[in-house]
Amino acid sequence: PTKKSRPKFQIPLNQDNIGRAYSLLGEPEKAIMYYQKTLVMSEKLDNKYVIALTNMYLAEIYMERREFEQVEKLLSKSLMIAEEINSQILIRNIFENYAKLYKLRRKYKKALEYTVKFYDRSYEMFNEDSKKRIEKLQVQYETEKKEREAEIFRLKNVELIDANQKLKEALDQVKVMGGLIPICANCKRIRDDKGFWNQLEAYLTEHSDASFTHGICPSCVDNLYGDFEKNINNESLQI
Repeated sequence: PTKKSRPKFQIPLNQDNIGRAYSLLGEPEKAIMYYQKTLVMSEKLDNKYVIALTNMYLAEIYMERREFEQVEKLLSKSLMIAEEINSQILIRNIFENYAKLYKLRRKYKKALEYTVKFYDRSYEMFNEDSKKRIEKLQVQYETEKKEREAEIFRLKNVELIDANQKLKEALDQVKVMGGLIPICANCKRIRDDKGFWNQLEAYLTEHSDASFTHGICPSCVDNLYGDFEKNINNESLQI
């Protein structure tokens, strides 16, 4: 049914439910009245599902009254429509009612036949339902698996980007000197690109991350202060 006509289809189903309620309350006459109203409206709307369902409910009432011929007619009509619209649950319930009918009529062979049909159909429906549930779980599992893989991939990319950034920062901090460096053979000053001569430590400080502390090696101490130390020692000996 279309969206516009859906309320009209709901009315006979509501009437059917009222009839079902009266039947369960033990008021079959009121139940039959509502079932008949349901059938009239459902026929006009060509609502085959409700027609099949209502005929089955009517058959149950007539079965309690032991009007078996009427029951068979109603169940036959209900089964024909249920098979036409391929309503598996209706077919299964009709088979169950057939089994009850033939048991009441002491036709045990037929009762057994429809009992087997009822359980076979129930088994098929159970398997089909289980299959659908398994397929649904499989889809959910595959979806969650892909989402987890995508998240892991994203996190790895984040880590890689972070590592690359840290490497870049480290490389940016490294100043590399290469090629030929002109240095004075005597004073050891270095000539820069602009032609100026710079102290060795000044040049290295500018072109690298190195820093300097100053001291005097033993050879230089001897060259610079050797005579001074000799005079000190001689004076000490004279005293």
